[in-house]
Amino acid sequence: RRVHGDSTTLRCTFGQTSSSTYTITHDYSWHHAVCSYTSGSSGRRYLYHDGVTGTANNPVAYPVSVDDTLVIGAAYASNVSPYYFYWLGMLDDFRIYSASWSTNTNPQNLYNNRGFDDGTIPNLAIQMTWDSATDISYPSDSVGGTSLTVYTSSAFGTPSTTIFNSGNSYCQNLNECNRNNGGCPVGNTCTDNSGSRGCSGGFIIPAPTITALSLSYIVVGISTVITLTGTRFGNVATSYLVGITFGPNGYENACSFAYITTSSGTQATCDVGTQVTSTTPIAFIARIWSYNSTAFGYITPLAVPSISSVAPSSTLAIGAVSVTVLGSSFGVMSSQLTLTQYTLDDGSNYLSCSPSTWLNSSAFLCGVSTTGLAVGTTMRFRPQLLGVYGSLSTATFTSLGSAPIITSASPTYVPTTSITASLVGSQMGSSQATLTNVLYQLNSGVFVSCDTATWVSSTNIQCGLTGPFVNGDVLNFMVSVNSISSGVSPGLTVIDPVISSCNPSIGQSLTTSTITLMGTGFLASNLDSVQFMVDAISTTCSSFAILSASTVSCQISGGIAGGKSASFRVTFAGISSPWTTNPLAMFTTSSPPVISLLQPSFVYGGKTPNITITGSNFGNTPADLSSIQFQAYGISSTGLVFSGALVSCAKAVWVSSSNVVCVLASSPLYVYNSTLIFRITAGGQTGTGSSNLVYFRPQPTYTKVIPSIGPVDT
Repeated sequence: RRVHGDSTTLRCTFGQTSSSTYTITHDYSWHHAVCSYTSGSSGRRYLYHDGVTGTANNPVAYPVSVDDTLVIGAAYASNVSPYYFYWLGMLDDFRIYSASWSTNTNPQNLYNNRGFDDGTIPNLAIQMTWDSATDISYPSDSVGGTSLTVYTSSAFGTPSTTIFNSGNSYCQNLNECNRNNGGCPVGNTCTDNSGSRGCSGGFIIPAPTITALSLSYIVVGISTVITLTGTRFGNVATSYLVGITFGPNGYENACSFAYITTSSGTQATCDVGTQVTSTTPIAFIARIWSYNSTAFGYITPLAVPSISSVAPSSTLAIGAVSVTVLGSSFGVMSSQLTLTQYTLDDGSNYLSCSPSTWLNSSAFLCGVSTTGLAVGTTMRFRPQLLGVYGSLSTATFTSLGSAPIITSASPTYVPTTSITASLVGSQMGSSQATLTNVLYQLNSGVFVSCDTATWVSSTNIQCGLTGPFVNGDVLNFMVSVNSISSGVSPGLTVIDPVISSCNPSIGQSLTTSTITLMGTGFLASNLDSVQFMVDAISTTCSSFAILSASTVSCQISGGIAGGKSASFRVTFAGISSPWTTNPLAMFTTSSPPVISLLQPSFVYGGKTPNITITGSNFGNTPADLSSIQFQAYGISSTGLVFSGALVSCAKAVWVSSSNVVCVLASSPLYVYNSTLIFRITAGGQTGTGSSNLVYFRPQPTYTKVIPSIGPVDT
C-alpha cells in the first residue's frame, strides 16, 4: 500500500469487533502490512507494519463464515453506509492465506520477500495484483460461494472492482466505461456484463495533465502555495490525488502539502515549503495512483532581495529627495518589486518610498522626505520582492540638513515693550538643543540676540524682546539651527498710538455727541475699538471709524452727565493707546460762558477796537468757541432810545478757557454815546449778556494847551 492525502491510520477488523489500528507516516513510499486472525474465545488479532508487530488484542469471539463480505480498502458494516474508513492510497499484491503461522517468523518472511511468494507460507487462497492485464488469479483453494470487493478509494464508485468466483475475472466501473473506452488499457475492451459496463481484463485511470501554474516566479526559501490547473486530478470528495512533486526535473521534492481544490478535478495546490534553495527553475508532476503527469513548468525561483549601496549617500536638500538603491534580486519586472520602504535610524517606523521606481533587477529609486529632520539623521532601506521582505540595508543615506526658512513673523504690529514674536517656517530643528540662536534687527541695523529664544516645534520659534522701541520701528529676525542660519524674516512694525486732541473737547450734557480724536501712531486699518471712560468706567463708543491715518471718530450715545469729563483710548491691531489726561484730548460737558471783564471799557469812534473779554467756560480749544456777539443800546441824534440788532464780532479769537477777543468793525457803525453788551457761545452753551459795558465816545478835539509855557522839569 502507498499512503497519500490524509491517510494516517491502518486498520484491521474482523466482524463487528473493534479494529486493530496503527498510525503510519505519510511519506509517499510503499509499505507492507499483515493482519492475522484466529477465531474463538481465545483468538487473537495481530497487525504488522513492515514485518514488525504493531498492535495485538483479544477480539470477542466472532466466527467468520464463507458468506461474510470481505472488503479491502474500506470498512464494512451493514448498519453503516455500509462503507466507511476509505483507504486513500494505493494497494497492490493482495493475498489471503488460510493457514496459521509463527507470529514472528512468517510476517517477517512475507515482508522480506514482499512482491512474490517464496513458498514458505502455505495455503495461499487468493492473490490479487494490478501489474498486468491479467490482474487476478485464483489458486485451487479459492474462496467459494461469495465475491471479493476491493475498495481502493471512494473515488471509484461502488463497487470499484468485483471479482466473481466463477473464475472469470471482470473489472467493473460504470463511470469510467462510459467515457473513452473506460480508460481501458491497450488490448482490453469495455464490455457489457449483465447490464454493467466494464473493462475485460482490468482498467486504468488516465494520467493527470498539468496545463498551467498560478505563479511564474517565487522567492527562494519561502513557503509558497502554487495552484496547478489541468485535468484528472480527482475531486475534493474522493481525493484521487496521490501527490505532487517538484524540482528541476519535477520529482526531486514532495510538496509540504497537496490537495485538490475543485470537484471537477481541474485544480490542485502545492505548498513548496522551504525546499526551494536555489534559483534553478522547477517543474511539477502530479500523480494519481501509479500514473504520473508529464513534468510541467517552469517556475523561476528568485533570490531574496539584497541592498549593497545607495547613491547619493547624503544630501543637504530639504524636502523630497530621490535616492538610488543598488543591490540584487529586485525582480525581473517592475510588478515584482511589490514595496520599497525606508526607516529613520532605529528601524522602528517604516515609511513607503514615494515615489518608488523600479529600474532593473539591481536598482530602484526611492523618494524620501528630509523635511524637519535633524542634522545627521540617517535612513536605511528595505525592498519587498513578491511580498517577501529583504533585510534592512546596512548602507545608509544621511540628511545633512539645510538652512531654516522663516516664512512669516507675527504679530504684524507690536507694542514698544514686551514683544513676543512668533516665527513660522520650516527646518527649524528638532529640539531646543538644536536651536543655536535667534536674532533681531532694528531698522536695518545690526543683528542682536533676542532676550529669550524658545523652540516650539520644527516649524515655530519664538523671540522675546523687552524694548523699549518707538513708533514706526521695523523689526526683522534671523534663526540659526545647528549653526546654519536662515534668511531675514518679513518685518514687524512697532506702533505707539497716542491721542493728542479731540474735537469738540467740550459740549452739552445728555446729548449724543460725535467726537473726533486726533493723534499719532494710528493705522489706516486694523482699528479694533475706541473707548471712552467717565468716573473710571470704560465704555466702547457706540460707533467708531477711521477717518484718516491720524484721525478716528467716536460716537457717544446718550451724552455725558453735566460737569463730567471723558477720557479716550484707541486700540489698533491689539495695541492700545494710554487713556487721555490732557484736557485738550478730553471731552467735558460744559456750563454757559460767564463774562467778568471787558477791556477797554470805552472806545473812541473812528477806530477798529479789539475788546478783550475775561471770564470762564470759554471752551478748551479754539474749536469750542462758536461765536462772540454783541448788541448796542443808546440815544439817537433825535433823542430817541434804541436797541440794535445782535451782531457777531468781525473776528472771534479764543485765547484760553477764560480769555477771548472780539474784533469790532470800524466805529462809524456805532452811535456815539451808545453802550455794547456782549454774549459768548462756547462748548455748545450760550452765556447771558455781560454786565460790563463798552461806551463809545466822540474822538476828542484839542484847541488849546494851557499853560503853553513853563519851567523845565516841572
